[in-house]
Amino acid sequence: MLERIGALNERHTELDGRVVEMEEIMPTKADKSDLDGLSQGQAIPDDLLDQLEKLKEALAFLEKDKERIDDLLRNQQDNIDSMLSMGRDSRTDGESSGYESSGGLSAVDIRKIEIACQRLGHKLGSHVK
Repeated sequence: MLERIGALNERHTELDGRVVEMEEIMPTKADKSDLDGLSQGQAIPDDLLDQLEKLKEALAFLEKDKERIDDLLRNQQDNIDSMLSMGRDSRTDGESSGYESSGGLSAVDIRKIEIACQRLGHKLGSHVK
């Protein structure tokens, strides 16, 4: 009987240590209410597929718009190149193309147009990408 009473004291000390250990661990553990909150907060919207479809449509529109802007920039560059070519031809041939004599653009004006178009191209390029 005395042995059992002595063992009780040892068991009590052991259990006391386990309780202290559990009290240290418990504040870091989640309880049921924490888990319930998680499952409610992560609900998938009912219209998720509709949202994805709208995003795909918007992306397709932007891609078409980018192609259109690229075409406009190419056409603008072709026009500038053509104007520059006309200006060079009139200077090298010594003949008037009729362009400059009718109040056409000077080389400085053409250069200003080139710079403006380059800036426009950079702005559009940065918005399209």
